[in-house]
Order: sequence, then structure tokens, then C-alpha cells
Amino acid sequence: MPLPPGATTVVLTDVRTHPDGTPVRGAITLVPETHTQTVTAADDGQTVQGPVTGRWIDGVLTSAAGTPGLTLLCADSPGITPTGWTYRVHDQADDAPGRTYSLLLTSDLGPSVALAELAPVDPALGDYITVPGPEGPTGPTGATGATGPQGETGATGATGPAGADAAWAPARQGYTAWSINPDSCSTTLALQSGRLYLSGLYLPAALTPAALDWYVSVAATSPTAGQCWIGLYSAAGTRLAQAAAETDMSSAGAKTLPLSVGALASGLYWAAVLFNGGTGPQIPRGTGTSGGPALTNIGLTPETYRAAYNGDANAALPAPITPGSNSAYVPLFAAIR
Repeated sequence: MPLPPGATTVVLTDVRTHPDGTPVRGAITLVPETHTQTVTAADDGQTVQGPVTGRWIDGVLTSAAGTPGLTLLCADSPGITPTGWTYRVHDQADDAPGRTYSLLLTSDLGPSVALAELAPVDPALGDYITVPGPEGPTGPTGATGATGPQGETGATGATGPAGADAAWAPARQGYTAWSINPDSCSTTLALQSGRLYLSGLYLPAALTPAALDWYVSVAATSPTAGQCWIGLYSAAGTRLAQAAAETDMSSAGAKTLPLSVGALASGLYWAAVLFNGGTGPQIPRGTGTSGGPALTNIGLTPETYRAAYNGDANAALPAPITPGSNSAYVPLFAAIR
């Protein structure tokens, strides 16, 4: 298939011999030195990619079609994006050391140019030109534009208006993620004995956490020693950390589980809390909605629930749990930092 109509090309020629005059044999490969080794002609709906290979036959650089020289697209050809990119060149004689370098081929070189006339240049990935579409109506929160292919950094777009909760994201209070915004915890829950409560924490990026924080609004009565726990699970159900919690549950206030779990990948984790004893501690929780736990977890499966409980007869934190056995619930407050 030919190049797009109107594309500018240059024929790269080369004659190569050994010092005694005998012809060189070998191969040369050129490939666009962009991030994806491709350039595009958007108006023609065509992508140009991959290598161009020629061989020295009796010392003359010859194309795959058997013609002298290689016909190559110019880096400043009209309608081609990006512009100003270079070719990565690897030439390898059959009986001599090879070399790799970059070449800039532009229309001002004329219809043809000898390889011996060109000097290697620094690699260039090319400049992409963004063509904006029509401006849509302004919403309450400006939408983030899609990430384009990496090239030279372009101008930063205007920041959309902040949403109502943006100023009080977890980072504002020293956290990477929390199960629910503290402002949304307008009720508390007295924990049921034996029930393992799971509250989802979604890490947007990899993290080596220092601690898991949680909160007791009203202290428990008569917690059973050795059967009250706070912990952390992965989305696969692996227990990553745990600590006895009967002392923490016996008084109100902020509580902390120090973590020494190493680096965690981005994704879903669950803060786990388990009480056994007389009257359970009251933990801040989401108010729930008119749809209850089902609406809290709408669109999710038990393995990915935002908030759940896993069994009603636990005396310790299981290792592991089976996420597929989760039952939908509303989140209790927990935060990771």
C-alpha cells in the first residue's frame, strides 16, 4: 500500500566498499524513532509503522523491490504526526562491525541524498499537535482530558472547578485512602459478636503504608480477651496484618494499627474489625442509603465489595478469608497512611 497522497519522500542512496575496493554486503534497517515506532496521517486514516530494510548488493544499497536506494517518508511531510522525528538506523555489514545511530530526513534534502553526506543526530521523538474538539458545556467539575502519547510536554489545560469534597480528600488529612469520608459518618454501629466486618480501602498507586487508623465512638463492655482483632486483608483474601484489639475497644477515640507489610500494589484492600464479648464498641459508619448495603455496593461482586462482612461466628481473623463469601454491608470508618 502506498504512502498517503501528497506525502514527501526522499531516496536514501549508498555505495559502500572495503578499503581494497571490494563491494560490501550486508543490511541496513531504519525505523521511526517515536514512542510506538509509528507516525500517522490522520486525515487519510493511515498509520505508518515498523522498519524499512535494504541490503548492499555488490556494494550498492538496494531496496526489497530490487531498486537502488530506499524511499523514505520525510519527518516534515505535510499531514504527518508527529513532526521532527528521527529514524533509528542500524547498519550491519556481513563481515564488519555494525553501528546504530539516528538520522533526520527532511524535505530540504531534495529528492535523494547519499548516506555518506548525512551526519548522525540526537534522537527525537517528534512533536505531536493536538487538535481540540468543540468546547462542551461547563459542568460543576472540569473533566480531566485523556492522556495522549508521551512526547514533549504540552501546555497545561485550565483546571476545572473543584468538586465539593475535593478540598478534603484523604491526602489533606495525611491519608492515602479511607473507607468513607469522616463527614459522611453520621451514625455508629455497635459491633455484633463474631461478625468479621470488612471496609474497603482503594489505593490509587503503590504504597508502603505505615499504619491503619480507625475510631471508637463508644467503648465496648466486657470484650473477650484474644477474640477481638483489627487487621488488613488483600483483595485476594490474604491476611496481611493483625493485632489484638480488646484494649483499644475498651476506650473511645482514634486507634492505630502500625503496619510492617512492605510495598502494596495499587488496588483494593479491606480493613477488618472483629469483636467478641458483651456489648460491642460503636464504630462510626456510613449512614447507609435508602437502598442500604445493596446500593452501597451497586455494580460490584462479593469479591470486590466496598463494604461487607464475612461470617458471623469468628473468634479470630481467618487466614485467609474467601472474598466470594462476603455479604454486602455499609462501610465502617478506617484510613490507611
